[in-house]
Amino acid sequence: MRKHNIDRYDVLGALLLPIVLLGALLLLNLLNNLCNQWHPTVKLPGTWEVAKSVVVTAKNSAVWFALYHTIKISLVATIVAAIIGLSVGFSLAYDKRVWQLCQPSLDMLRSIPVTFLVPPIAIITGVKSPLLAYLLAFCPAFLFMVLSARQGVIRHDIDRSKAFEFFSGRCNRIEQFWKILIPEAMPEIFHGLKLSVSYALVIVTVLEYFDVGPKGGIGQQIRTFYDNVQYAAGFVTIAYVGTVGYILNKVLDLACHRTMHWSQFEIES
Repeated sequence: MRKHNIDRYDVLGALLLPIVLLGALLLLNLLNNLCNQWHPTVKLPGTWEVAKSVVVTAKNSAVWFALYHTIKISLVATIVAAIIGLSVGFSLAYDKRVWQLCQPSLDMLRSIPVTFLVPPIAIITGVKSPLLAYLLAFCPAFLFMVLSARQGVIRHDIDRSKAFEFFSGRCNRIEQFWKILIPEAMPEIFHGLKLSVSYALVIVTVLEYFDVGPKGGIGQQIRTFYDNVQYAAGFVTIAYVGTVGYILNKVLDLACHRTMHWSQFEIES
């Protein structure tokens, strides 16, 4: 199994994250100051105030517990969606007629915003039910995994399959599936996983922020900071959520490279 060499541009990109966040904060303060000249409004926290809040927020155990709660729901929904979605996607890749029958429904479903599904699912599960967040995070993740799995299989190299049959001296479709199709589909599968976990994290956080679904998540914690006019702590907590998404994506990148059997594939970002 080949080793994944760390790209210096990946490292530079990670080091640029704090600079990008600082630039965003400075831009918000600039816009805030310009708006205050025409219409007095609430003064946003400055750079130094946000920097101090990083230390204070890091010591707040409630923030880390809330972040863990949100990550748990997002990962569980993504894992379940991956298991079911991969099975469905592989099935659709093997039968063109079944895909033609299902494609209109899939195209329609992925065009519907998840927020439109909140009322009907909330009626079924209850507005405060944890199941509401799991189901809403599951929906887009499932669609991503179905489409990614199918795309990965249909784009496989036919010559490699023929070479496998020639050198092995047998045409075992099950063995060919595990040794050829699955490895070739890995970049698409992990690309779907990255989208799935990112969307799940966003959906769960937004639901918590608007007090829908389970209590105790990071979205609710951000809402509490804002309600108490602790804008610096709210900004820092938002940065924590974004950092978690970045780390999860990099972990999936590493897992993809670790599972590749040949080197010419690179996961799409």
